[in-house]
Amino acid sequence: MAIDTRCIPTYMFNVVVKVLRAGGLDPEPMMESSGLTLVELSRQDTRLSFAQSQCLIGNALALTSDPGLGLSVANQMNFTDWGMFGYAVASCATLEEALGIGLRYSGAATRLTENSLQVSDNYFALTSDTLYPVGDLLPFFIEEDLGGVIHLLQTYIGDPVRPREVHFSYQAPRYKDRYRAHFRCPVKFDRPVNQIVWDINAIHQPLPGHNPVASQQAINLCEELIRDQNSEHGVVDKVRSRLLQTPGEFASINTVAEEMGMSESTLRRALKAEGSSFQSVLDSVREKMAKQYLATSDLLLEDIAYLVGFSDVSNFRRAFKKWTGKPPLAFRKR
Repeated sequence: MAIDTRCIPTYMFNVVVKVLRAGGLDPEPMMESSGLTLVELSRQDTRLSFAQSQCLIGNALALTSDPGLGLSVANQMNFTDWGMFGYAVASCATLEEALGIGLRYSGAATRLTENSLQVSDNYFALTSDTLYPVGDLLPFFIEEDLGGVIHLLQTYIGDPVRPREVHFSYQAPRYKDRYRAHFRCPVKFDRPVNQIVWDINAIHQPLPGHNPVASQQAINLCEELIRDQNSEHGVVDKVRSRLLQTPGEFASINTVAEEMGMSESTLRRALKAEGSSFQSVLDSVREKMAKQYLATSDLLLEDIAYLVGFSDVSNFRRAFKKWTGKPPLAFRKR
């Protein structure tokens, strides 16, 4: 990824906006010199470059009197703030699987750091470094990245995954006590790398949200989102990516058009110009999801119908046969 390539989703930056507003600050100045508006930042299909991300973070730090803004943002993180990537991670079976999925599909979230997992006989470690040099902004990037991981694990699992220690490559900031409070373990600065270190027995810690069907579905959707990010984005691709963000609770055409900065009629014309329509894009997303559920799970048809946005199983059966030429159960028996 080149530093000016616009391929980074905006999830984390909307958490930054939330933190600024909670502190009584107007987030508008954060957008200065970024080439973006707050409205654009809130849209599902907006993508940032690393250079724009660096600009936004620098502006946000200048706005607030909180030097540990990265920790403040990390403390507000939920799995849903990572979009479909968050669902993929949260539905894994163990911490080891979740970290592996996180490394593999981080491109589907707000990816500003390069991470790796190191495993030895008695410990394992998650390392973090920025994709490009960021100078004095480094603490924010690492606080948000490693701090977000710890916050989510502590929230969803608790003490069984408390780290052995956490290392940082920069000097201890004046608010270093906040690090100890956040990470709840010994913290060490001026180390060669930024990393969280756990005892090896924590790697097999089960996750409470494990759901193999949901996990595979979310992974498949992450793969599609990453493919979309790596390709030219037509209107059809942008609409499809938006619908994939909230499977089962699909956005209306009015919502999608508003998020894309156009009227409903303009969006309809743009889709027609690419030989498509909103309904056909929605149907293709539903069809893909239904096929995946039928092929990879033992879910009842009623449950699958609900998951792909149908309140009535009879309507789902008719729609599926229209899409594929086969009833759902015949497709499952292939």
